[in-house]
Amino acid sequence: MISMPKLTKEGYQVLIYRLIDNDPSKINFADAIKGFCMFNDIRLSEDLLAEGYIVIFDMKGIRLGHISRVSMGPLRSFMSYIQNAHPARLKSIWICHAASFVNQVMSLVKPLIKSELMSLLHFTTKGPQTIIDKDLLPESILWK
Repeated sequence: MISMPKLTKEGYQVLIYRLIDNDPSKINFADAIKGFCMFNDIRLSEDLLAEGYIVIFDMKGIRLGHISRVSMGPLRSFMSYIQNAHPARLKSIWICHAASFVNQVMSLVKPLIKSELMSLLHFTTKGPQTIIDKDLLPESILWK
């Protein structure tokens, strides 16, 4: 989880999420959701009322084995929180390096997503540097 030090020209915060370790056997989905929520709580307390957030989920290295680790209970709770209680002003949500099986995953998750959130969701097979201004990304983020 990375919060970019610079804002977009619109004044939005950019948050990037990606796996550090690509081994599916090391994923505990419920713990990953807790970590995500803790990071977001810290960002929100530090940013106060930011103009908005652009969220980027980098799927680089994600395989079908990762999807088998997803638990519906924590996923349902997380989606409810993001859509009904999360105080951030989401401007867009990007899934980059989108895997070929993302359509199958979306068919499972789509019933949990309200149309307002669905309209913010975008997919690309390219990296984060194609989504936002490359100058906003630190060198360590410019993945190949």
